[in-house]
Amino acid sequence: MIKTVSRLVVETNVRIIAGVVLILLSILLGFNSVSSHYKLTIQYESYRAEAEATKEDKEGNALALYLAILLLAVGVILVVSGARDNRLLKRNSRVRTILVQILGLEAEATPRLKQFLQNDIVESGDLLEISVDLRKYIKNNCLVDPNAAFVDICQINDSLASIARSHNDFKFEIIYGGLAPIPLLVLAGYLISNRCNVRNIFEYNRLTSSWETLQNNPNDKSDLICDKLVAGSSVSEVAISLSVSYQISDEQIKESLNDDIKILHCKSQNVCVDSINSRQALDRSVETFRKYINDINVKFPSVKRIHVFCAAQSSFCFSLGRILAPNIHGSFCVYYFNRNSTPCYPWALSLTAGSDPKLI
Repeated sequence: MIKTVSRLVVETNVRIIAGVVLILLSILLGFNSVSSHYKLTIQYESYRAEAEATKEDKEGNALALYLAILLLAVGVILVVSGARDNRLLKRNSRVRTILVQILGLEAEATPRLKQFLQNDIVESGDLLEISVDLRKYIKNNCLVDPNAAFVDICQINDSLASIARSHNDFKFEIIYGGLAPIPLLVLAGYLISNRCNVRNIFEYNRLTSSWETLQNNPNDKSDLICDKLVAGSSVSEVAISLSVSYQISDEQIKESLNDDIKILHCKSQNVCVDSINSRQALDRSVETFRKYINDINVKFPSVKRIHVFCAAQSSFCFSLGRILAPNIHGSFCVYYFNRNSTPCYPWALSLTAGSDPKLI
């Protein structure tokens, strides 16, 4: 288990104190040894006959002197290493952890993510929390008031700004877990963007009703497979079908836009629920998509807007929002799916350079 900063500070301080005690003991032992040796030397000069009788005392004093030197060396090492680690801890202690949780899409009482964090994180006293509860806008697993939910998600931006003002000497890292309609998860990632390092990303396991972090698995080579881009006709808009958890229908996309829209496809190697189950697979898939939209701008420089139809798990949607850059890639529209609606993508999140995010 990772030790808390406060516990490590105590340990380094104990190490420094122990080193100081050893140094003091070595000085005292060395002083006594030298004093005894000086007295024995005088006795030897004055009473040569008694020199043999003091031989064992001399050997004992020499051993004590060696021990004093050893204690001094160990004490100095403890003090120097403790002081060095203390400096590092003080520098690292200028980092605060922000827990960002979004509750939604679940009719039952979803447990708080904080319950599933390591005790050392919760007990450290350095944890700050931003919680957005969208469950009051969910009816029959559908979002009935997208505008109100949008406003609540935007509060993440204000909360981060407030935390930054009140802790202006600190750096921040994010622990994230969220359940919400895909455009709102993308919005949360977009608002956080790269302003904070994301330390951990949690997924909600509906079978166990628990939050689980994406594990490290260097051997996980999962990635997105995307259509090959060939420079062609001049188009101002394209649609991307991004199938990670479920396969998206081209007919449904055309129903929401028009029959002439150019549709590009990206999909997971294994399209299924929770197909991304490691941090490596998540980072690789998001990076592949980022490079893909970069290539779209190169092959289709006339494109001004990219329509994103995404079926993916929470962690991917949040991470997707963090890499969207309208000032570089053009405008984005990320669509909300409702199987009971006509069309089945009734509204979208719009991200445009120079403008605040909005729903359309």
